[in-house]
Amino acid sequence: MTVYNAGTTPHRQQFYALSTDIKPTNAYIGDRLYILDTGEHQIWDGTAWTEYFLPTNYVKSEQ
Repeated sequence: MTVYNAGTTPHRQQFYALSTDIKPTNAYIGDRLYILDTGEHQIWDGTAWTEYFLPTNYVKSEQ
């Protein structure tokens, strides 16, 4: 498989690839990459792809 760019808005690209594909380096800061065969999300920080974790929501516990 080759890398697929599903983004249509500049600076908001979403790439899809397999773990064996060469990751794109023509990305903008904040662009995302989803590795299909591992389920890993990565984000471009301007120099490298790093693992991306979705922010968690704070839920106040009621005691």
